[in-house]
Amino acid sequence: MAENESIDSKQVFRVIDLLSEGPIEGFPQALDAGLTPGTTGYDVAALKDTFFNNTPVLGSEASVSSSSTLTDSAFDGLFNFDVRTATFATRTGTQDQTNLAEVGNTNQRLVNVGVEVERKAQPDPNDFGIVTGDGTPVTRQITDTDVDQVRVTVGTPSLFFAKPDGDVEGAKIQYKIEVRYNGGSFTQVGEEHTISGVSRGLYQEKQVITFDPAGAFPVDLRVNRTHARYVRPEGRTLQDDFIWYDYTEKVLEKTRFPNSAVTGFRIDAKQFPNVPTRSYRIRGIKVRIPHNATVRSDGSLEYDSNTPFNGTFKAAREWTTDPAFILFDLLTSTRYGMGSQILTPAELELDKAGNFEGASDVPSNLDVYSFQQASAYCGEQVSDGKGGTEPRFACNVLLQTQEDAYKLIQEMCSVFRAMSYWESGGLTLAQDRPEDFAYTFNQTNVTEAGFSYSGSSLKGRPTCVSVKYFNNDLRTFAQELVELSSTTFKPLQKYGYNKKNITAFACTSRMQARRLGTWFLYTAHNETEVCSFETDMAAGIVVRPADFNKTAAPVRAGMVHGGRVIDG
Repeated sequence: MAENESIDSKQVFRVIDLLSEGPIEGFPQALDAGLTPGTTGYDVAALKDTFFNNTPVLGSEASVSSSSTLTDSAFDGLFNFDVRTATFATRTGTQDQTNLAEVGNTNQRLVNVGVEVERKAQPDPNDFGIVTGDGTPVTRQITDTDVDQVRVTVGTPSLFFAKPDGDVEGAKIQYKIEVRYNGGSFTQVGEEHTISGVSRGLYQEKQVITFDPAGAFPVDLRVNRTHARYVRPEGRTLQDDFIWYDYTEKVLEKTRFPNSAVTGFRIDAKQFPNVPTRSYRIRGIKVRIPHNATVRSDGSLEYDSNTPFNGTFKAAREWTTDPAFILFDLLTSTRYGMGSQILTPAELELDKAGNFEGASDVPSNLDVYSFQQASAYCGEQVSDGKGGTEPRFACNVLLQTQEDAYKLIQEMCSVFRAMSYWESGGLTLAQDRPEDFAYTFNQTNVTEAGFSYSGSSLKGRPTCVSVKYFNNDLRTFAQELVELSSTTFKPLQKYGYNKKNITAFACTSRMQARRLGTWFLYTAHNETEVCSFETDMAAGIVVRPADFNKTAAPVRAGMVHGGRVIDG
Protein backbone atom coordinates (compact mmCIF):
# COMPACT_ATOMS: atom_id res chain seq x y z
CA MET A 1 0.00 0.00 0.00
CA ALA A 2 1.34 3.45 -0.88
CA GLU A 3 2.13 5.70 2.09
CA ASN A 4 -0.42 8.34 1.06
CA GLU A 5 -3.23 5.89 0.22
CA SER A 6 -6.40 6.02 2.36
CA ILE A 7 -7.15 2.91 4.41
CA ASP A 8 -10.48 1.39 5.52
CA SER A 9 -11.54 -1.03 8.23
CA LYS A 10 -13.21 -4.35 7.43
CA GLN A 11 -15.80 -6.29 9.42
CA VAL A 12 -17.42 -9.65 8.74
CA PHE A 13 -20.45 -11.35 10.19
CA ARG A 14 -20.68 -15.05 10.81
CA VAL A 15 -23.93 -16.91 11.39
CA ILE A 16 -25.22 -20.48 11.52
CA ASP A 17 -28.93 -21.00 10.82
CA LEU A 18 -30.90 -24.07 11.85
CA LEU A 19 -33.21 -24.98 8.95
CA SER A 20 -34.95 -28.16 10.03
CA GLU A 21 -34.74 -31.47 11.72
CA GLY A 22 -32.87 -33.81 9.43
CA PRO A 23 -32.13 -35.40 7.21
CA ILE A 24 -33.71 -33.15 4.58
CA GLU A 25 -33.72 -33.48 0.80
CA GLY A 26 -31.95 -30.15 0.29
CA PHE A 27 -32.11 -26.98 -1.82
CA PRO A 28 -34.42 -27.42 -4.83
CA GLN A 29 -32.47 -25.65 -7.58
CA ALA A 30 -29.23 -27.35 -6.59
CA LEU A 31 -30.90 -30.76 -6.60
CA ASP A 32 -32.68 -30.11 -9.91
CA ALA A 33 -29.27 -29.34 -11.44
CA GLY A 34 -28.11 -32.82 -10.44
CA LEU A 35 -25.66 -31.56 -7.80
CA THR A 36 -24.75 -33.60 -4.75
CA PRO A 37 -25.00 -32.15 -1.23
CA GLY A 38 -21.56 -31.58 0.24
CA THR A 39 -19.91 -30.44 -3.01
CA THR A 40 -18.82 -26.85 -3.64
CA GLY A 41 -21.11 -26.64 -6.65
CA TYR A 42 -24.11 -27.67 -4.55
CA ASP A 43 -23.35 -24.98 -1.96
CA VAL A 44 -23.05 -22.36 -4.72
CA ALA A 45 -26.32 -23.42 -6.38
CA ALA A 46 -28.04 -23.39 -2.98
CA LEU A 47 -27.59 -19.60 -3.00
CA LYS A 48 -30.37 -19.45 -5.62
CA ASP A 49 -32.73 -20.59 -2.86
CA THR A 50 -31.11 -18.43 -0.19
CA PHE A 51 -32.52 -14.97 0.41
CA PHE A 52 -31.09 -11.94 2.17
CA ASN A 53 -33.81 -9.42 3.00
CA ASN A 54 -36.11 -11.37 0.63
CA THR A 55 -33.66 -11.05 -2.29
CA PRO A 56 -32.01 -14.17 -3.75
CA VAL A 57 -28.24 -14.19 -3.29
CA LEU A 58 -27.66 -15.75 -6.72
CA GLY A 59 -29.87 -15.26 -9.76
CA SER A 60 -31.79 -18.31 -10.94
CA GLU A 61 -30.33 -17.99 -14.46
CA ALA A 62 -26.82 -18.86 -13.22
CA SER A 63 -25.47 -22.16 -14.55
CA VAL A 64 -23.71 -24.07 -11.79
CA SER A 65 -21.61 -27.22 -12.10
CA SER A 66 -20.22 -29.52 -9.44
CA SER A 67 -16.86 -27.72 -9.51
CA SER A 68 -18.21 -24.16 -9.44
CA THR A 69 -16.94 -21.72 -6.84
CA LEU A 70 -18.06 -18.28 -5.69
CA THR A 71 -15.18 -16.60 -7.53
CA ASP A 72 -15.98 -18.02 -10.99
CA SER A 73 -16.13 -15.28 -13.63
CA ALA A 74 -19.25 -16.98 -15.08
CA PHE A 75 -21.21 -15.51 -12.17
CA ASP A 76 -20.27 -11.89 -12.89
CA GLY A 77 -23.39 -9.77 -12.62
CA LEU A 78 -25.50 -12.68 -11.33
CA PHE A 79 -24.87 -12.17 -7.62
CA ASN A 80 -27.19 -9.70 -5.91
CA PHE A 81 -24.69 -9.34 -3.07
CA ASP A 82 -20.91 -9.28 -2.99
CA VAL A 83 -20.12 -12.82 -1.88
CA ARG A 84 -16.86 -13.32 -3.78
CA THR A 85 -14.90 -13.40 -0.53
CA ALA A 86 -17.67 -15.06 1.47
CA THR A 87 -17.92 -18.60 2.74
CA PHE A 88 -21.17 -20.56 2.59
CA ALA A 89 -21.70 -24.17 3.60
CA THR A 90 -24.66 -26.47 4.15
CA ARG A 91 -25.40 -29.70 6.00
CA THR A 92 -28.50 -31.81 5.31
CA GLY A 93 -28.91 -33.11 8.86
CA THR A 94 -27.52 -36.64 8.85
CA GLN A 95 -26.45 -38.38 12.02
CA ASP A 96 -22.75 -38.47 11.07
CA GLN A 97 -22.37 -35.11 9.28
CA THR A 98 -19.22 -33.05 9.81
CA ASN A 99 -19.07 -29.68 11.55
CA LEU A 100 -19.16 -26.37 9.67
CA ALA A 101 -15.41 -25.89 9.67
CA GLU A 102 -15.70 -23.77 6.49
CA VAL A 103 -17.59 -21.07 8.34
CA GLY A 104 -15.32 -21.08 11.37
CA ASN A 105 -16.12 -20.51 14.98
CA THR A 106 -19.27 -19.03 16.43
CA ASN A 107 -18.63 -19.61 20.14
CA GLN A 108 -16.75 -16.53 21.23
CA ARG A 109 -16.44 -13.89 23.94
CA LEU A 110 -15.43 -10.26 23.43
CA VAL A 111 -13.09 -8.67 25.99
CA ASN A 112 -12.55 -4.91 25.85
CA VAL A 113 -9.04 -3.54 26.34
CA GLY A 114 -9.07 0.10 25.17
CA VAL A 115 -5.45 0.85 26.07
CA GLU A 116 -2.85 2.79 24.07
CA VAL A 117 0.28 0.83 23.20
CA GLU A 118 2.97 3.42 23.68
CA ARG A 119 5.94 3.81 21.39
CA LYS A 120 9.57 3.67 22.47
CA ALA A 121 10.52 6.81 24.32
CA GLN A 122 12.44 9.59 22.57
CA PRO A 123 16.15 9.10 23.41
CA ASP A 124 16.74 12.82 23.69
CA PRO A 125 14.21 15.68 23.59
CA ASN A 126 16.13 17.19 20.71
CA ASP A 127 16.34 13.99 18.68
CA PHE A 128 13.75 13.78 15.91
CA GLY A 129 13.10 11.14 13.29
CA ILE A 130 12.65 7.39 13.36
CA VAL A 131 13.21 5.41 16.55
CA THR A 132 13.10 1.60 16.34
CA GLY A 133 12.79 -0.86 19.18
CA ASP A 134 10.12 -2.11 21.55
CA GLY A 135 7.87 0.39 23.26
CA THR A 136 5.77 -0.22 26.35
CA PRO A 137 3.81 -3.46 25.78
CA VAL A 138 0.25 -4.18 26.88
CA THR A 139 -0.44 -7.69 28.18
CA ARG A 140 -3.63 -9.62 28.83
CA GLN A 141 -4.09 -13.17 30.15
CA ILE A 142 -6.48 -15.88 28.88
CA THR A 143 -7.41 -18.54 31.41
CA ASP A 144 -10.30 -20.35 29.66
CA THR A 145 -8.80 -23.68 28.56
CA ASP A 146 -11.50 -24.14 25.88
CA VAL A 147 -10.20 -21.18 23.86
CA ASP A 148 -8.49 -22.21 20.60
CA GLN A 149 -7.91 -18.81 19.02
CA VAL A 150 -7.84 -15.15 19.90
CA ARG A 151 -8.74 -12.37 17.49
CA VAL A 152 -6.89 -9.17 18.42
CA THR A 153 -8.39 -5.85 17.32
CA VAL A 154 -5.95 -2.96 17.10
CA GLY A 155 -5.96 0.35 15.26
CA THR A 156 -5.70 4.09 15.42
CA PRO A 157 -8.21 6.96 15.87
CA SER A 158 -6.55 8.70 12.90
CA LEU A 159 -3.31 8.32 10.95
CA PHE A 160 -1.55 11.12 9.02
CA PHE A 161 1.37 13.56 9.04
CA ALA A 162 0.58 17.23 8.34
CA LYS A 163 3.43 19.49 7.20
CA PRO A 164 3.75 23.23 7.89
CA ASP A 165 2.74 24.04 4.28
CA GLY A 166 -0.52 22.14 4.72
CA ASP A 167 0.43 19.02 2.79
CA VAL A 168 -0.68 15.75 4.33
CA GLU A 169 1.31 12.58 4.05
CA GLY A 170 0.72 9.04 5.19
CA ALA A 171 2.08 7.78 8.46
CA LYS A 172 3.11 4.34 9.64
CA ILE A 173 2.64 2.12 12.68
CA GLN A 174 4.57 -1.11 13.16
CA TYR A 175 3.74 -3.64 15.87
CA LYS A 176 4.13 -7.26 16.88
CA ILE A 177 2.09 -9.75 18.86
CA GLU A 178 3.69 -12.17 21.29
CA VAL A 179 2.35 -15.11 23.26
CA ARG A 180 3.52 -16.90 26.41
CA TYR A 181 2.30 -20.24 27.73
CA ASN A 182 2.02 -20.96 31.46
CA GLY A 183 4.61 -18.42 32.60
CA GLY A 184 7.27 -19.32 30.04
CA SER A 185 9.05 -16.89 27.73
CA PHE A 186 7.28 -14.68 25.18
CA THR A 187 7.45 -15.76 21.54
CA GLN A 188 6.57 -13.54 18.58
CA VAL A 189 3.64 -14.79 16.49
CA GLY A 190 4.35 -14.40 12.78
CA GLU A 191 5.96 -11.32 11.27
CA GLU A 192 5.71 -7.74 12.38
CA HIS A 193 2.55 -5.96 11.19
CA THR A 194 2.39 -2.57 9.51
CA ILE A 195 -0.40 -0.01 9.27
CA SER A 196 0.45 2.67 6.74
CA GLY A 197 -1.40 5.32 4.81
CA VAL A 198 -3.84 8.13 5.60
CA SER A 199 -6.93 7.71 7.77
CA ARG A 200 -8.95 10.76 8.83
CA GLY A 201 -11.09 8.63 11.11
CA LEU A 202 -11.04 5.41 13.06
CA TYR A 203 -9.18 2.52 11.47
CA GLN A 204 -9.12 -0.99 12.93
CA GLU A 205 -7.64 -4.28 11.86
CA LYS A 206 -7.77 -7.76 13.31
CA GLN A 207 -5.12 -10.40 13.76
CA VAL A 208 -6.02 -14.00 14.58
CA ILE A 209 -3.70 -15.93 16.88
CA THR A 210 -4.10 -19.70 16.98
CA PHE A 211 -2.82 -21.25 20.18
CA ASP A 212 -0.41 -24.17 20.17
CA PRO A 213 -2.44 -27.28 21.13
CA ALA A 214 0.52 -28.41 23.20
CA GLY A 215 0.72 -25.10 25.04
CA ALA A 216 -0.46 -24.92 28.64
CA PHE A 217 -2.77 -22.33 30.18
CA PRO A 218 -2.84 -19.58 31.30
CA VAL A 219 -1.80 -17.89 28.08
CA ASP A 220 -0.42 -14.35 28.13
CA LEU A 221 -0.98 -12.23 25.03
CA ARG A 222 1.19 -9.14 24.48
CA VAL A 223 0.98 -6.36 21.90
CA ASN A 224 4.07 -4.21 21.44
CA ARG A 225 4.86 -1.27 19.19
CA THR A 226 8.22 -1.57 17.37
CA HIS A 227 8.43 1.73 15.46
CA ALA A 228 8.24 5.36 16.48
CA ARG A 229 8.56 8.67 14.69
CA TYR A 230 9.16 11.99 16.41
CA VAL A 231 8.71 15.29 14.54
CA ARG A 232 9.54 18.85 15.33
CA PRO A 233 6.55 20.62 16.86
CA GLU A 234 6.73 23.81 14.78
CA GLY A 235 3.67 23.63 12.48
CA ARG A 236 3.84 19.86 12.18
CA THR A 237 1.18 17.38 13.29
CA LEU A 238 1.63 13.62 13.54
CA GLN A 239 -1.38 11.51 14.38
CA ASP A 240 -0.33 7.91 14.95
CA ASP A 241 -1.64 6.80 18.33
CA PHE A 242 -1.84 3.01 18.45
CA ILE A 243 -4.69 1.44 20.45
CA TRP A 244 -5.38 -2.14 21.44
CA TYR A 245 -9.18 -2.00 21.38
CA ASP A 246 -10.25 -5.52 22.30
CA TYR A 247 -9.74 -9.20 21.76
CA THR A 248 -12.17 -12.05 21.13
CA GLU A 249 -11.71 -15.46 22.69
CA LYS A 250 -12.78 -18.08 20.15
CA VAL A 251 -13.74 -21.69 20.61
CA LEU A 252 -13.45 -23.43 17.26
CA GLU A 253 -16.71 -24.94 16.01
CA LYS A 254 -16.72 -28.55 17.06
CA THR A 255 -20.47 -29.14 17.09
CA ARG A 256 -21.70 -31.30 14.21
CA PHE A 257 -25.38 -30.55 14.84
CA PRO A 258 -26.33 -34.20 14.20
CA ASN A 259 -29.81 -34.75 12.75
CA SER A 260 -30.14 -31.00 12.15
CA ALA A 261 -30.05 -29.33 8.73
CA VAL A 262 -27.97 -26.16 9.03
CA THR A 263 -26.35 -23.51 6.88
CA GLY A 264 -23.43 -21.26 7.74
CA PHE A 265 -22.24 -17.90 6.41
CA ARG A 266 -19.12 -15.85 6.75
CA ILE A 267 -19.46 -12.64 4.71
CA ASP A 268 -18.18 -9.08 4.51
CA ALA A 269 -20.48 -6.87 6.58
CA LYS A 270 -19.86 -3.61 4.70
CA GLN A 271 -22.87 -4.11 2.39
CA PHE A 272 -25.32 -4.57 5.27
CA PRO A 273 -26.17 -1.84 7.81
CA ASN A 274 -27.61 -4.65 9.96
CA VAL A 275 -27.42 -8.41 9.91
CA PRO A 276 -29.74 -9.29 7.01
CA THR A 277 -32.95 -11.25 7.43
CA ARG A 278 -32.33 -14.70 6.00
CA SER A 279 -34.80 -17.15 4.50
CA TYR A 280 -34.34 -20.41 2.64
CA ARG A 281 -36.38 -22.48 0.20
CA ILE A 282 -35.77 -26.16 0.86
CA ARG A 283 -37.22 -29.59 0.32
CA GLY A 284 -37.71 -30.65 3.87
CA ILE A 285 -37.38 -33.65 6.09
CA LYS A 286 -37.50 -37.13 4.59
CA VAL A 287 -40.27 -39.45 5.75
CA ARG A 288 -41.30 -43.08 5.34
CA ILE A 289 -43.52 -43.72 2.32
CA PRO A 290 -45.45 -46.83 1.13
CA HIS A 291 -43.58 -49.52 -0.76
CA ASN A 292 -45.63 -48.99 -3.94
CA ALA A 293 -45.32 -45.19 -4.03
CA THR A 294 -43.04 -43.03 -6.17
CA VAL A 295 -42.31 -39.37 -5.47
CA ARG A 296 -43.20 -37.12 -8.41
CA SER A 297 -41.15 -34.03 -9.22
CA ASP A 298 -43.76 -31.88 -7.44
CA GLY A 299 -43.36 -33.92 -4.25
CA SER A 300 -46.67 -35.80 -4.45
CA LEU A 301 -46.93 -39.57 -4.30
CA GLU A 302 -47.93 -41.69 -7.29
CA TYR A 303 -49.06 -45.24 -6.59
CA ASP A 304 -48.44 -48.25 -8.79
CA SER A 305 -51.91 -49.49 -9.72
CA ASN A 306 -50.49 -52.95 -10.47
CA THR A 307 -49.02 -53.33 -6.98
CA PRO A 308 -51.61 -53.23 -4.20
CA PHE A 309 -50.55 -51.66 -0.91
CA ASN A 310 -49.63 -54.39 1.59
CA GLY A 311 -49.04 -52.22 4.65
CA THR A 312 -45.24 -51.94 4.36
CA PHE A 313 -42.83 -49.13 3.56
CA LYS A 314 -39.80 -48.47 1.40
CA ALA A 315 -36.47 -49.19 3.04
CA ALA A 316 -35.17 -45.61 2.68
CA ARG A 317 -36.88 -42.38 3.66
CA GLU A 318 -37.76 -39.91 0.92
CA TRP A 319 -38.91 -36.31 0.70
CA THR A 320 -42.56 -35.72 -0.14
CA THR A 321 -45.24 -33.05 0.14
CA ASP A 322 -47.90 -35.70 0.82
CA PRO A 323 -49.76 -34.47 3.94
CA ALA A 324 -50.98 -37.91 5.02
CA PHE A 325 -47.51 -39.41 5.43
CA ILE A 326 -46.03 -36.20 6.77
CA LEU A 327 -48.65 -36.51 9.53
CA PHE A 328 -47.75 -40.20 9.87
CA ASP A 329 -44.11 -39.20 10.40
CA LEU A 330 -45.05 -36.62 13.06
CA LEU A 331 -47.13 -39.23 14.86
CA THR A 332 -44.38 -41.86 14.91
CA SER A 333 -41.14 -39.89 15.39
CA THR A 334 -39.76 -40.06 18.92
CA ARG A 335 -37.22 -37.31 18.19
CA TYR A 336 -39.47 -34.46 17.07
CA GLY A 337 -42.98 -35.94 16.99
CA MET A 338 -45.46 -37.88 19.11
CA GLY A 339 -43.91 -41.31 18.83
CA SER A 340 -43.33 -41.57 22.58
CA GLN A 341 -47.12 -41.45 23.02
CA ILE A 342 -48.19 -43.47 19.97
CA LEU A 343 -45.72 -46.36 19.86
CA THR A 344 -46.15 -49.34 22.16
CA PRO A 345 -43.47 -50.01 24.84
CA ALA A 346 -41.99 -52.80 22.71
CA GLU A 347 -41.88 -50.55 19.65
CA LEU A 348 -40.26 -47.78 21.69
CA GLU A 349 -37.49 -50.13 22.76
CA LEU A 350 -36.85 -51.08 19.15
CA ASP A 351 -36.89 -47.43 18.10
CA LYS A 352 -34.46 -46.50 20.86
CA ALA A 353 -32.03 -49.07 19.49
CA GLY A 354 -32.57 -47.81 15.94
CA ASN A 355 -34.34 -50.99 14.89
CA PHE A 356 -37.80 -49.68 14.04
CA GLU A 357 -37.06 -48.37 10.54
CA GLY A 358 -37.52 -51.55 8.54
CA ALA A 359 -40.00 -51.88 5.69
CA SER A 360 -42.36 -54.01 7.78
CA ASP A 361 -41.98 -52.02 11.02
CA VAL A 362 -45.47 -50.51 11.24
CA PRO A 363 -46.87 -49.02 14.48
CA SER A 364 -49.69 -51.19 15.72
CA ASN A 365 -51.56 -48.15 17.06
CA LEU A 366 -51.97 -46.55 13.64
CA ASP A 367 -54.24 -47.67 10.82
CA VAL A 368 -51.67 -47.35 8.04
CA TYR A 369 -54.23 -48.33 5.40
CA SER A 370 -56.36 -45.28 6.15
CA PHE A 371 -53.27 -43.10 5.72
CA GLN A 372 -52.50 -44.70 2.37
CA GLN A 373 -56.06 -44.24 1.10
CA ALA A 374 -55.99 -40.57 2.10
CA SER A 375 -52.56 -40.21 0.49
CA ALA A 376 -53.80 -41.60 -2.83
CA TYR A 377 -56.58 -39.00 -2.92
CA CYS A 378 -54.13 -36.23 -1.99
CA GLY A 379 -51.78 -37.12 -4.84
CA GLU A 380 -54.36 -37.08 -7.62
CA GLN A 381 -53.40 -34.48 -10.22
CA VAL A 382 -55.74 -31.51 -10.72
CA SER A 383 -55.47 -28.22 -12.60
CA ASP A 384 -52.93 -25.69 -11.31
CA GLY A 385 -54.68 -22.81 -13.10
CA LYS A 386 -51.72 -22.29 -15.42
CA GLY A 387 -52.34 -25.01 -17.96
CA GLY A 388 -50.57 -27.67 -15.95
CA THR A 389 -51.36 -29.94 -13.04
CA GLU A 390 -50.56 -30.17 -9.35
CA PRO A 391 -51.50 -32.53 -6.51
CA ARG A 392 -54.91 -32.00 -4.98
CA PHE A 393 -53.35 -31.48 -1.54
CA ALA A 394 -49.73 -30.66 -0.72
CA CYS A 395 -48.16 -29.85 2.63
CA ASN A 396 -45.34 -27.29 2.81
CA VAL A 397 -44.89 -26.00 6.31
CA LEU A 398 -42.23 -24.99 8.84
CA LEU A 399 -43.10 -26.15 12.36
CA GLN A 400 -40.79 -24.17 14.62
CA THR A 401 -42.71 -23.73 17.88
CA GLN A 402 -44.01 -26.18 20.42
CA GLU A 403 -47.68 -26.96 19.83
CA ASP A 404 -50.42 -28.81 21.65
CA ALA A 405 -50.40 -32.30 20.13
CA TYR A 406 -54.14 -32.50 19.50
CA LYS A 407 -54.20 -29.03 17.92
CA LEU A 408 -51.31 -29.89 15.62
CA ILE A 409 -52.96 -33.13 14.50
CA GLN A 410 -56.14 -31.23 13.66
CA GLU A 411 -54.19 -28.57 11.74
CA MET A 412 -52.37 -31.22 9.74
CA CYS A 413 -55.64 -33.01 9.01
CA SER A 414 -57.15 -29.72 7.79
CA VAL A 415 -54.60 -29.68 4.96
CA PHE A 416 -56.29 -32.64 3.25
CA ARG A 417 -59.87 -32.41 4.61
CA ALA A 418 -59.42 -35.24 7.07
CA MET A 419 -60.14 -36.02 10.68
CA SER A 420 -58.52 -38.45 13.09
CA TYR A 421 -60.27 -40.65 15.60
CA TRP A 422 -59.41 -43.51 17.90
CA GLU A 423 -60.90 -46.86 17.01
CA SER A 424 -60.18 -50.41 18.16
CA GLY A 425 -57.04 -49.39 20.01
CA GLY A 426 -55.56 -47.34 17.17
CA LEU A 427 -55.68 -43.99 15.44
CA THR A 428 -57.53 -43.91 12.12
CA LEU A 429 -58.01 -41.24 9.46
CA ALA A 430 -61.31 -40.32 7.83
CA GLN A 431 -61.32 -37.99 4.83
CA ASP A 432 -63.93 -35.95 3.00
CA ARG A 433 -63.61 -37.58 -0.41
CA PRO A 434 -66.01 -39.35 -2.82
CA GLU A 435 -67.07 -42.69 -1.37
CA ASP A 436 -69.82 -45.26 -1.82
CA PHE A 437 -72.69 -45.16 0.64
CA ALA A 438 -71.94 -47.34 3.63
CA TYR A 439 -75.36 -47.75 5.18
CA THR A 440 -79.03 -46.83 4.91
CA PHE A 441 -80.99 -45.70 7.95
CA ASN A 442 -84.76 -46.04 7.91
CA GLN A 443 -87.46 -47.06 10.35
CA THR A 444 -86.05 -50.57 10.60
CA ASN A 445 -82.90 -49.44 12.44
CA VAL A 446 -83.85 -46.22 14.26
CA THR A 447 -85.95 -45.73 17.36
CA GLU A 448 -89.59 -44.72 17.31
CA ALA A 449 -88.56 -41.08 17.73
CA GLY A 450 -87.48 -41.18 14.09
CA PHE A 451 -85.47 -38.42 12.40
CA SER A 452 -85.17 -34.78 13.41
CA TYR A 453 -83.61 -32.01 11.33
CA SER A 454 -81.94 -28.68 12.08
CA GLY A 455 -80.49 -26.21 9.57
CA SER A 456 -78.05 -23.32 9.45
CA SER A 457 -79.18 -19.70 9.29
CA LEU A 458 -79.32 -18.11 5.85
CA LYS A 459 -77.77 -14.96 7.27
CA GLY A 460 -74.82 -16.92 8.60
CA ARG A 461 -73.89 -18.49 5.31
CA PRO A 462 -70.85 -16.82 3.72
CA THR A 463 -71.05 -15.49 0.18
CA CYS A 464 -67.31 -14.99 -0.24
CA VAL A 465 -64.23 -16.20 1.54
CA SER A 466 -60.68 -14.83 1.73
CA VAL A 467 -58.14 -17.63 1.98
CA LYS A 468 -54.74 -16.81 3.44
CA TYR A 469 -51.83 -18.87 2.13
CA PHE A 470 -48.06 -18.55 1.77
CA ASN A 471 -46.84 -17.46 -1.66
CA ASN A 472 -43.50 -19.19 -2.22
CA ASP A 473 -42.58 -16.93 -5.13
CA LEU A 474 -43.09 -13.72 -3.17
CA ARG A 475 -42.00 -15.35 0.10
CA THR A 476 -44.85 -13.75 2.01
CA PHE A 477 -48.48 -14.42 2.84
CA ALA A 478 -51.11 -13.71 0.21
CA GLN A 479 -54.91 -13.73 0.01
CA GLU A 480 -57.08 -15.57 -2.49
CA LEU A 481 -60.67 -14.30 -2.70
CA VAL A 482 -63.36 -16.79 -3.73
CA GLU A 483 -66.82 -15.34 -4.31
CA LEU A 484 -70.20 -17.00 -4.50
CA SER A 485 -71.01 -15.30 -7.80
CA SER A 486 -68.09 -17.03 -9.50
CA THR A 487 -69.40 -20.49 -8.68
CA THR A 488 -72.50 -22.50 -9.50
CA PHE A 489 -74.12 -21.58 -6.18
CA LYS A 490 -77.27 -19.58 -5.64
CA PRO A 491 -77.21 -15.87 -6.49
CA LEU A 492 -75.37 -13.49 -4.21
CA GLN A 493 -78.42 -11.23 -4.00
CA LYS A 494 -80.34 -13.82 -1.99
CA TYR A 495 -77.89 -13.81 0.90
CA GLY A 496 -76.18 -10.41 0.84
CA TYR A 497 -72.45 -9.86 1.23
CA ASN A 498 -71.01 -12.01 4.01
CA LYS A 499 -67.24 -12.41 3.92
CA LYS A 500 -65.30 -14.97 5.92
CA ASN A 501 -61.54 -15.16 6.46
CA ILE A 502 -59.85 -18.53 6.73
CA THR A 503 -56.23 -19.72 6.70
CA ALA A 504 -54.99 -22.52 4.49
CA PHE A 505 -52.54 -24.22 6.82
CA ALA A 506 -49.31 -25.45 5.15
CA CYS A 507 -50.53 -24.23 1.73
CA THR A 508 -48.19 -22.60 -0.80
CA SER A 509 -50.35 -23.04 -3.91
CA ARG A 510 -52.81 -20.38 -5.03
CA MET A 511 -55.07 -22.97 -6.66
CA GLN A 512 -55.03 -25.18 -3.57
CA ALA A 513 -56.11 -22.14 -1.55
CA ARG A 514 -58.83 -21.48 -4.12
CA ARG A 515 -60.04 -25.06 -3.94
CA LEU A 516 -60.26 -24.71 -0.17
CA GLY A 517 -62.33 -21.55 -0.51
CA THR A 518 -64.63 -23.20 -3.07
CA TRP A 519 -65.11 -26.24 -0.82
CA PHE A 520 -65.83 -23.94 2.13
CA LEU A 521 -68.56 -22.10 0.21
CA TYR A 522 -69.99 -25.31 -1.24
CA THR A 523 -70.23 -26.87 2.20
CA ALA A 524 -71.85 -23.77 3.67
CA HIS A 525 -74.57 -23.69 1.00
CA ASN A 526 -75.14 -27.36 0.24
CA GLU A 527 -74.54 -29.14 3.53
CA THR A 528 -76.92 -27.01 5.53
CA GLU A 529 -78.81 -29.58 7.60
CA VAL A 530 -78.04 -31.88 10.52
CA CYS A 531 -80.11 -35.03 10.77
CA SER A 532 -80.31 -36.54 14.26
CA PHE A 533 -81.58 -39.98 15.25
CA GLU A 534 -80.87 -42.90 17.50
CA THR A 535 -80.00 -46.32 16.13
CA ASP A 536 -79.35 -49.83 17.37
CA MET A 537 -76.07 -51.51 18.21
CA ALA A 538 -75.91 -53.45 14.94
CA ALA A 539 -75.88 -50.27 12.84
CA GLY A 540 -73.54 -48.52 15.24
CA ILE A 541 -70.94 -51.23 14.73
CA VAL A 542 -71.06 -50.92 10.93
CA VAL A 543 -70.78 -47.16 10.40
CA ARG A 544 -67.68 -45.09 11.01
CA PRO A 545 -67.01 -41.36 11.30
CA ALA A 546 -67.15 -39.60 7.91
CA ASP A 547 -69.01 -42.51 6.25
CA PHE A 548 -71.60 -41.59 3.61
CA ASN A 549 -74.99 -42.86 4.80
CA LYS A 550 -78.50 -42.64 3.38
CA THR A 551 -81.58 -41.76 5.42
CA ALA A 552 -85.09 -42.78 4.40
CA ALA A 553 -87.38 -40.59 6.50
CA PRO A 554 -91.08 -41.16 5.66
CA VAL A 555 -91.93 -37.49 6.28
CA ARG A 556 -89.28 -36.31 3.83
CA ALA A 557 -89.72 -39.08 1.28
CA GLY A 558 -93.49 -39.08 1.29
CA MET A 559 -93.55 -42.85 1.53
CA VAL A 560 -92.37 -45.64 3.77
CA HIS A 561 -89.25 -47.49 2.59
CA GLY A 562 -88.94 -49.82 5.53
CA GLY A 563 -90.14 -50.53 9.01
CA ARG A 564 -90.33 -52.97 11.90
CA VAL A 565 -93.00 -55.50 12.64
CA ILE A 566 -93.91 -55.34 16.31
CA ASP A 567 -96.25 -57.33 18.51
CA GLY A 568 -99.88 -56.19 18.86
